[in-house]
Amino acid sequence: IEDTMRVTLRQQLKLCRVALKKAGTKRAKWTKEWPGQLLITTSQMQWTQDCTKALSMIKDRGDKKSLKSMKKKQISMLTKFSDAIRGNLTPIQRAKIVALVTIEVHARDVI
Repeated sequence: IEDTMRVTLRQQLKLCRVALKKAGTKRAKWTKEWPGQLLITTSQMQWTQDCTKALSMIKDRGDKKSLKSMKKKQISMLTKFSDAIRGNLTPIQRAKIVALVTIEVHARDVI
């Protein structure tokens, strides 16, 4: 049973990542469609990938604009989540977004 659970979670995580990439900057629908832990994990995976890419660009080109643009993207996303929290959400949707915002605020502060 445990092996099946791991396989299922791995498959769901891959699907959630694909959904995030398709959603792009429009994450409102994405947050409503996926479980909270998958949202947070996928978001952190994407953040790590973005940071790695930005740091590589700094190393290769000596250009710090990539980190600045990443921070702007992060702030824009947090603003949209803040607006969503103030909107009409179910308690579960609100809890998922609040948890995701908490993690994203820490990620923004690292940048």
